[in-house]
Amino acid sequence: MDYIKLGMILNLTEDRAIMIAKQYKEKFSNLKNTPVRAELNLSFDVEGDKAWIVTGEFELFGEIREFFYVISDQTGKVVYTFDELGNRDPHIERPMPKEWEDYLDEDD
Repeated sequence: MDYIKLGMILNLTEDRAIMIAKQYKEKFSNLKNTPVRAELNLSFDVEGDKAWIVTGEFELFGEIREFFYVISDQTGKVVYTFDELGNRDPHIERPMPKEWEDYLDEDD
């Protein structure tokens, strides 16, 4: 889609958004997908509202799966990522919430 013809001023292009996702991916060895395409979303929960959703693909048990990078058009940065199940930033390890500690089996 030619966004310039629609009167929109954008900071990024589809190719630039894909490149940003690839650079972000290189920072995390546990991200095994390949960013392949990007789509502009005009109203998303990012600074400036406009976001590029970059789709990364990977194979798992013979099936092609998807992973998503949300990039603010205004800042040109990855705001967050999510997987097919909607889990945000699944590649970033977080400490277990204190209230879950009661459910841990100490023998494990």
